[in-house]
Amino acid sequence: MQTSSNHNVIKVGSLSKTYTLPGNSRQKHVTALSDINLDVIKGEMIGIIGPNGSGKSTLLKIISEITAPDSGFVDIQGKVASILEVGTGFNPDLTGRENIYLNARLHKMKKKEVDSKLHNILNIFGFPKFLDSPVKQYSSGMYMRLAFAIVVNIDADIYLFDEVMSVGDMAFQERALEIMKHLNRQGKTIGIVTHAPDQIVEIVDRMVLLNNGRIVTVNTPEKVVQYYRKTTLDQGSAKSLTPCLNYPDTEKLKSVYERHEGEFRLEKISINAEGKSCAELNSSIQSTISLSFKTSIKGPVSIGIYINDQHYNQTLLSCFSDAENFDENKLYSLEINIPAEYFNSFSGHLGVLVIKNSRILMNYNKILVFRYSPPQEESVFKQISGYVNHNFSMSIKEK
Repeated sequence: MQTSSNHNVIKVGSLSKTYTLPGNSRQKHVTALSDINLDVIKGEMIGIIGPNGSGKSTLLKIISEITAPDSGFVDIQGKVASILEVGTGFNPDLTGRENIYLNARLHKMKKKEVDSKLHNILNIFGFPKFLDSPVKQYSSGMYMRLAFAIVVNIDADIYLFDEVMSVGDMAFQERALEIMKHLNRQGKTIGIVTHAPDQIVEIVDRMVLLNNGRIVTVNTPEKVVQYYRKTTLDQGSAKSLTPCLNYPDTEKLKSVYERHEGEFRLEKISINAEGKSCAELNSSIQSTISLSFKTSIKGPVSIGIYINDQHYNQTLLSCFSDAENFDENKLYSLEINIPAEYFNSFSGHLGVLVIKNSRILMNYNKILVFRYSPPQEESVFKQISGYVNHNFSMSIKEK
């Protein structure tokens, strides 16, 4: 929502920022931002997207006056409230309640004002029983929910959010978007950095695409997302695609979150089509995810499979086996069929979860990287209309 006043509340001019990274032998200079020029109108909601390392977070830190540019300027009209990364401004040894008052004080809110908004903050946070526990015991999702709940209750003119929804569950993501839209309807200016532009494409007025510290394009959300999707797909190299992995290569990609008695060994995982392992997949042909494993973990264990878009980190498909007991002396196999015409064009990666009692024990993240492409005769519209094609039947009848 852009207001009729149409005056700039954020003006960025010729902005550049370089970081120095110490190495083993000599220092290395990395350009985070280079000659950035951007005007943001009062009451505008703007999205900022781009691959990792493109400068998105650095731009927000400079606008929030957390860090200073090497050259150029930022002119801000109004009070800024921002969430820049998980846990920023929190003391891990203090409780959630104590951190609420600490954060509010950093934003120049008085205790009486915090007292009056505490109910709203707790309502958004959603974990009242953890309020008086040290935040170092919080999950990353709880950290972010508490930070978000505090910031949106600050009376500011400009709100900046960096990857707010990346660590939250679906319910929190939907609520966060609704709160952002509510603030925007009040005339607040909103800036959102995200790796998942499809989540915000319908609510922002404009999008900025950054890459290698430079602005690639500023345009309508639909045009920027379409451009980003096309260029990132075109740049995907077949050399980086992996259709099959065997033990011990699978072990290199395993993260252990919670240790239990027993081990889990992923012997082999592959993505197949027409009986062969392949990373370049034709979306018009059924494909199969196959894995084999051994485990000595006691008690019912469930195996989860998920597919994320390689560039936006959106989960496009996830499924879980029923929990069951496994014999440590046996080798088990699991197959999941992906029907023909389910996916459109996209580059993605496959992950595997090992779950017990609804808790993730292990995560094999980005274990396979692959690409789906439609046949050449497919229409251009189908290629750009999204990742998933459910191919639902439709009938239109005249009353």
